[in-house]
Amino acid sequence: MQESASTSGNKAGAWQKIERAHPHKMLIILSVIGSTLLFAFMIIALSSAFQRADVALNIRMPKFFTISSFLILISSFYLLRVPPAYQQDDMATVVQNLKRTLWFGLGFGLSQLIGWQELDMSGIKLAGNSVGSYIYMLSGLHLLHMVGGVIFVSVLYRTAQKAKQDAVKSFIYLANPYEKVRLEMLSIWWHFMDILWLVFFFYFLIISN
Repeated sequence: MQESASTSGNKAGAWQKIERAHPHKMLIILSVIGSTLLFAFMIIALSSAFQRADVALNIRMPKFFTISSFLILISSFYLLRVPPAYQQDDMATVVQNLKRTLWFGLGFGLSQLIGWQELDMSGIKLAGNSVGSYIYMLSGLHLLHMVGGVIFVSVLYRTAQKAKQDAVKSFIYLANPYEKVRLEMLSIWWHFMDILWLVFFFYFLIISN
């Protein structure tokens, strides 16, 4: 009975946290859930196409897809350092790591474009076999989601940069609970994009040779 009550209490606590979450944060969480379902469906479709197409055996992992994996991991590393710096009222570290996250995010996008060129040069065309088309669509849809993240990072970086230049603005920025919520929203989305890309990367690695 005590175990059942404890389980019910944990569930109630989880629901209370959800109910207390900021609406914008909840929107990000719902977007993550929706995107997960969408990408899961596309991976299933790619798996089905791979089983039907012998040409899929000629797929080679683009070198720049590997590079982009390192870039997005590094960007997430720097973003992980932002919330603790915000809690410690360290504006310089907040601004510095948002800037690094932005630059490595842009590097990820550029490496993806070069990776598509590698695919094209290897004979995997967007309008070719269904396997190649799904690879372009999956990575392209992920990049489109990343563009939204990069825009969000750039907005938060500019806001923090402006606040850093003035002591009063800096105090207001650090005391504003909504700024904390925005950083949490960014972290959820960015790390989700990181994990999602790594899932794609290792999946592509498995189907390539």
